[in-house]
Amino acid sequence: MANNIKVEVTQPTQNIDIAISGRGQKGTTGADGATGADGADGTPGVGVPTGGTTGQVLSKSSAVDYATTWVDSGGNPFDQTLNTNDSPEFQGMTLTGDLAGEGITATSTVEIIGYGLDIYSVLGKGTNFEKLSMSVDALGDATIATSSGGTGDDGDLILEPASGGVGIGKTPDNGYALDVNGKAKCSTLRVTGGYFASTVLELRGALVRVSNYDTGSAIAFTTGANVTEHMRINGASGNVGINTTSPSAKLDVNGDARFRARIIRSKSVYVGTDTTDDVALHVCDSATAFTLTVTDGADDGEEIKVVNRGAGTVTLSGKINTTTAVTSLTSGETIVLNWDATDDEWQ
Repeated sequence: MANNIKVEVTQPTQNIDIAISGRGQKGTTGADGATGADGADGTPGVGVPTGGTTGQVLSKSSAVDYATTWVDSGGNPFDQTLNTNDSPEFQGMTLTGDLAGEGITATSTVEIIGYGLDIYSVLGKGTNFEKLSMSVDALGDATIATSSGGTGDDGDLILEPASGGVGIGKTPDNGYALDVNGKAKCSTLRVTGGYFASTVLELRGALVRVSNYDTGSAIAFTTGANVTEHMRINGASGNVGINTTSPSAKLDVNGDARFRARIIRSKSVYVGTDTTDDVALHVCDSATAFTLTVTDGADDGEEIKVVNRGAGTVTLSGKINTTTAVTSLTSGETIVLNWDATDDEWQ
């Protein structure tokens, strides 16, 4: 039978002691035992740097595996001061605020969207500083500027490429420290080769124009540290003055002048309305005889002066009235001829 009872107790402890071989229902779970002892500490993780302060978290400082650094928790980790002895390295980072730090290295494009980039020297940003600023305005105009304060230097901007030169608007040609493609404007241009070296100012072109556009201006040629003026071209009149700052004629020489060859008169360059004062001078200095052809005058009363300083006789040729004027000059002789427009001849 399925419910048979078997009594197998050999040493009963009760009046009735029965051992039942069948399985009863599962009882409730007993209470938890006491907590065991803590295990041993594990090995420190790879790439975890030493240092850091309470509350800081680890952040990647470069793309290298395990390259981490401690930063303050919360917000953008790059909006913090990076506490590391290594230079933080960024790849393809876009900044919309300020980037401040020392030894920052970029291995790809660093985009800065804002007012500009300020780079300070080791003096820092205090009262004494040296700063390089780079900016681009809304019109696309770029500015590179230097500034200094306190005990900072004078803020020189030095372009010093490792090799080659500096090109503006183009790649510089070999051998040129500065190569500009286009117009250049400056208030003072100084070309120097040192006290004992030659200096060359070379201008090339089909037409080289030296101009001063200012009203009432002039072009002056000076020498020496004291800027001593020796020659001037007046802008309004076009007069050229040598050793004078106010030339009153097309060529005004304040001092002796020497001509190594003849002075040739040409009516094509004759200028003037008061012809009584306009004298073309021919200084002849030849050891042998020769003929001087005198071209026609331009205005009535125009004068020419012929001086024979040479040993050879000078014979005059042209429209000359032989009755009123001589046509042959021996050494040391001088003649002044006047143009008669009515008779169309020199007299």
